Amino acid sequence: MFEENGYVDIGDTGTISIPDVEAYLDCIVETFAVHVDRERTRHGLWKKFPAVDQMQQIRIKTDRILRSIELRDDGVTTRKEFQDSAAEELKDIINYAVFALRIIKGEFNEQ
Repeated sequence: MFEENGYVDIGDTGTISIPDVEAYLDCIVETFAVHVDRERTRHGLWKKFPAVDQMQQIRIKTDRILRSIELRDDGVTTRKEFQDSAAEELKDIINYAVFALRIIKGEFNEQ
């Protein structure tokens, strides 16, 4: 997947346009930046918990997004407030999914 020059070779994406690929990768980079920021303060704390705990966090974050949608629809929050809140929760969900996947793949022992 990685070429010698350090760039990611995404290969033939078929019907996915280059702008869609770039937008997707931008989301991944933003999500990874959240992971890096949290690792600075938490020092891999997620590695001490089993995959089921990561999945529980995904459920909690999903519930928060669903509630944020309700608040937006009820006019309690603005579209911008919703977007900011949902974006942060979704980045966390992606990171928790990666943690769960790595644990399930056996990269870390479940406790």
